[in-house]
Amino acid sequence: MSPKTHLVRRAPAAVRTLGADIAVLGAGIAGISAALAAASLGRRVVLIDAAPALGGQSVGAMVGTFCGLFANGPSPRQVTHGIADRILADLGAAGALHYLHRRRNTTIVQYKVTALARWIEEAVRGTSVVPLLGAVLSAVERDGRRLKALRLATRYGELEVKAAGFVDASGDAALAWSAGLAVREPVEPIYGTLMFTLEGVERAALTDLRDALSQLPPDSTAERIQEVVYEVGRRPPFLDTTGKIKTRDGKPGVSLEWFNMLYQVLLGQEKGPRFGSFVALYGLGNTIEMIDGALARSA
Repeated sequence: MSPKTHLVRRAPAAVRTLGADIAVLGAGIAGISAALAAASLGRRVVLIDAAPALGGQSVGAMVGTFCGLFANGPSPRQVTHGIADRILADLGAAGALHYLHRRRNTTIVQYKVTALARWIEEAVRGTSVVPLLGAVLSAVERDGRRLKALRLATRYGELEVKAAGFVDASGDAALAWSAGLAVREPVEPIYGTLMFTLEGVERAALTDLRDALSQLPPDSTAERIQEVVYEVGRRPPFLDTTGKIKTRDGKPGVSLEWFNMLYQVLLGQEKGPRFGSFVALYGLGNTIEMIDGALARSA
């Protein structure tokens, strides 16, 4: 059955105008923080992003980590608060957080990306913030150094947002740059950290590890879990054939590539804690879920 169709064409439309007290450009975690804070003070806020969803890179990454919430030192204390307190409390209560203590001399918090995405949606929905997604900044109107309005391109036509104040949470000074204002940039390149999942994942080994972990009792000790991790690793291509790796029980050694693969694919980093201790702390069920996610992404 073929439904009847007819040709349509978008009719020319005048630029629509939206007014606000505060316009926030960028709906990543910084923009979300700014928008929620302004709304809590009773301001009318428009939250703008070119992406079709809220959260930016905080929900667009394959591995979610909060770095910078805690200070450096032997006993890192939390130094970033605001919505960070709410996120840690709510996601922690939902079992969607994992703390990596004393990594890089600080505390790093891993989170479930889907849980944070849902938290952001609900937090914004519970306020008067007006999300404006799929809107690309095309021009900025200013009077001297004072910004007056943003011109945005959307699939429904042009839109102008006028506001008394503006927050540039774009991550790369897009608002200031588009306004023709001076911005500061480094003389030498600064390379950021890229979280990634490797292609060519040893799916068979990961599947074997998943199956082996699923056979363990939930209260298994870190030592028992580590034994299972070693047993799975004592198979090609991770079995040490050089004889250089010595073990206490005299069994064949396991190449460091086995653990490097686990850290890179599951944690998004080259090195990590003793894997058995990590699994015991994070939970067997959570670890199995993490492995399932890695297998699904590499399919």
